[in-house]
Amino acid sequence: MKRRDVLRSALALAAAACEALPKATPSEEPPSTARPQLIVPTPLPSVAPTPLPTARARTAPPLVGVTAYDWFAQKAWRDQRAPWGTVDPLAVLGANGVEWLRAGVTTLSYPELENLPSPPPFSFSDGHWCSMEYTLHVLEAGARVGMALSLFFFLSDRAAGGSDQSTPRGWEGYSLDETADALEQHTKKVAAYYQSRGLTISRYEIGNEIDFGVAGFSISDRIPSTGIDVVHDVAWVRDNVWRKEAVLLKAAIRGVKAVNPTARILLHLAGIEWPWLERAFISTMVQLSVPFDEVGFSYAPWLDFHQDIPHPADYFEQSMKAAQDLGKQINITEISFPSSEPAVSPSFRCMAIHSHLSVRPNGSAISSAALRRIAPSRPSSTSIRTISS
Repeated sequence: MKRRDVLRSALALAAAACEALPKATPSEEPPSTARPQLIVPTPLPSVAPTPLPTARARTAPPLVGVTAYDWFAQKAWRDQRAPWGTVDPLAVLGANGVEWLRAGVTTLSYPELENLPSPPPFSFSDGHWCSMEYTLHVLEAGARVGMALSLFFFLSDRAAGGSDQSTPRGWEGYSLDETADALEQHTKKVAAYYQSRGLTISRYEIGNEIDFGVAGFSISDRIPSTGIDVVHDVAWVRDNVWRKEAVLLKAAIRGVKAVNPTARILLHLAGIEWPWLERAFISTMVQLSVPFDEVGFSYAPWLDFHQDIPHPADYFEQSMKAAQDLGKQINITEISFPSSEPAVSPSFRCMAIHSHLSVRPNGSAISSAALRRIAPSRPSSTSIRTISS
């Protein structure tokens, strides 16, 4: 499945949330495990914009969040397949306990999107998605319902994640230092833009799943890795990828800090099943003086993407410990689970293997045991990304 398709499929979260779940009868489900009624706020009438509220008062750091931004394109361009004309997905999520909004931004900018009429007088284009002005509307929607805001930089002109870390459009000829300068200016511009619009961003992620490089200086683009076992040859990855990556990360962080000196910085990794690699990455960035506060992990515990690469049974705990040992707060930045019972196959194994997820015919729920494993103690925060497959 292509990444864009995966992102689009995430819309099923709010779509499923837009319908009140049927109450279980004794013959269907024991009363003690009956699913609670979903709260769907009554849509508010259109009113003139008001100042953005501060985040809701909390006695402890937020625990659960959501990655949600595709919905805005469907709402703004009035996609008839989506219900967003009458339902605010973030209000639904917020009313049901979701306290964080995580949104991404590319290196692109479309000023015509800033004051966007509905419907827009022009067609939607791929470049609009997660551009600086597009994500402005997403973040403002989260702020209006009192969510804390977390912004991640793709550090590319399109979706980037995992081993796909492409060079931003127009940067193909840049040297490492020139790319670093461009990244610093990019993150500074974006942070200043959102600040000027009255938004308070609590956390900045520098890149998305950055185990093997960013902004084109990656094994998928400008750093050839043919014949290299990048999962196990940590010394090669450190010398050929991470040293360059550290230069770029420090530059991007400087841009953010120039606008918000107290900003919390998160580095987001995808290879949680390879704890030796995650430990080496985190320790290398510390040794190379990359200033960051948190480590984020993508966690899909019932998927086995790399069957040919063994991983320890306690890989989750080992990767968590790698971050903890180096004094970093842990954030489960992305977690996905199916909206219906998946077919059991070698490449898609049901969560029953690990007993952390309960799957029901009309939706999915993360069990309390799963949340205890993911975030056993505050102040670690967990951002839940829900994907239907």
